[in-house]
Amino acid sequence: MINNRKFTDPEGWNNPASSFYGKGNYGKPDRPGLSTEDMQKVLDEIPRTVIAPTINGIIDDLTSTTDGSSGADNIGATAVSGGSATTVQGILEEIVNGDTNLHAATADALEGYTIQTTLVSSNSGIPTAKAVADAMSSAGNGDMLKATYDPTNVNGSAFLASHQAITDTHNFYTSTNVDGALDEIAAGWHKITISTSDPTGGNDGDIWIKVT
Repeated sequence: MINNRKFTDPEGWNNPASSFYGKGNYGKPDRPGLSTEDMQKVLDEIPRTVIAPTINGIIDDLTSTTDGSSGADNIGATAVSGGSATTVQGILEEIVNGDTNLHAATADALEGYTIQTTLVSSNSGIPTAKAVADAMSSAGNGDMLKATYDPTNVNGSAFLASHQAITDTHNFYTSTNVDGALDEIAAGWHKITISTSDPTGGNDGDIWIKVT
């Protein structure tokens, strides 16, 4: 358990009960008479053999899923109303088993409210998740609201030219969308042909230039 991983140091490192007893450079003579490598091991002894294993043990304790010693069993918490457990795991089990007043408190808080399957203008209803999702979808939930990208309620693809409105301040077109305006432009085009042959075909307004 995580509580058993505390460092102990009663009355200094010289006490055999200390977590650091016999470790590191403490108590070594001024001239230890050790090789460079052995002296480096002495200086690294406490981090490597005391601190690192303790931290690793704490991580193992907090990520454990073993019943009775799981991570949640190792985390303390204040007991909730009606309960007595003082660990996260214990409180969760009390809630699941109905051993606390949370269920009653929730029921009391909801008294007088009704579950709404559609979003309505009411302060006495609680909408379901689907009701909220449907209302957001209807409003055009996404990068922008529908009121922004579809103010005229086209309800179609924004990428179609026929769905893209135009503002014609000079009255060039009778159409109110890009697709219609392009059709009007195309209808007013005239074909210009440069050729060594005599004119053939074409429509009124077309130009044929014969080169000789």
